[in-house]
Amino acid sequence: MEVLGGPRPDGRHRPSIDREGRLTTRACGRGPGRATYLAGPAVGADRERKTLRRRCFLLLLPILLGPVRAPAQIVNTLRGFPDDEPGLSGSVEGWVDVSQGNTEYEEYGGALTLQWLAGAHRIRAMGSGLYKSNRGEKSAEKATGHLRHNYWLNPWLATLLFAQSQYDPFQRLQRRNLLGVGLRFELWQRPHLRVYAGMATMLEDEEIQDSAQEGGTKHRMSSFLSAVWDLREGVALDAVGFYQPAWSDPVDLRASLAARLQVDLVGSLRLSLAYGVQHDARPPEGVESTDWGLRT
Repeated sequence: MEVLGGPRPDGRHRPSIDREGRLTTRACGRGPGRATYLAGPAVGADRERKTLRRRCFLLLLPILLGPVRAPAQIVNTLRGFPDDEPGLSGSVEGWVDVSQGNTEYEEYGGALTLQWLAGAHRIRAMGSGLYKSNRGEKSAEKATGHLRHNYWLNPWLATLLFAQSQYDPFQRLQRRNLLGVGLRFELWQRPHLRVYAGMATMLEDEEIQDSAQEGGTKHRMSSFLSAVWDLREGVALDAVGFYQPAWSDPVDLRASLAARLQVDLVGSLRLSLAYGVQHDARPPEGVESTDWGLRT
């Protein structure tokens, strides 16, 4: 659920907002477990701003010492794409992390995003995969693919058509295929606040591994709400929530929330804290109903 960096509109390194509601930065270093350093001139700050940043850092320090990451069932497909520029654009990412000896650990992963924008049409595609093992024992294996089309009917309303496929045996998920259609709404657009939402009906086809619980086909409502709020200079909040109940049984629901707070600390030092929670009211047998995690 990363928010990718990009060029800022000013030299003070204040988080900016693109058309999709993403925070954009210009970063020369980033990663889990560390703060992010930004290129460019240092941000001048008065005493009040410095005091606020120091307090935020002290309040969040206990969290920074022990972040965890939660597995995801609802995939956040609203973030991680290039800015809305005409034509074809995209990004490719891959990583390998291997350790042998006293600690035997392997991790392989990759991600791909593509976007094509022409007139009122926008097509987005994304795919990702991850494999982990510890001392020869597999600890994670999952893959996701997503394809989405939007057509802007006017500046605040667009159609929504998407297809998605997931595989995650550690969530007992042999497959989860989705096909949905709906609308996307721009609710609020201001220089420091951008809010948009969407609602769709989707067909869900699941196969659950090694469980007496049946998968099968269901019709669900899929709705989301996204907000990016520039609280003040140097402090920004980005949040995305999904809500997916079954049409025939609203108690059978899935929901998720992903939020990120970004704070300019001292000079060019910047702190980013992300929180995510996932809930499945009827998870497969042996799988917890709620996962949550923190990441810096």
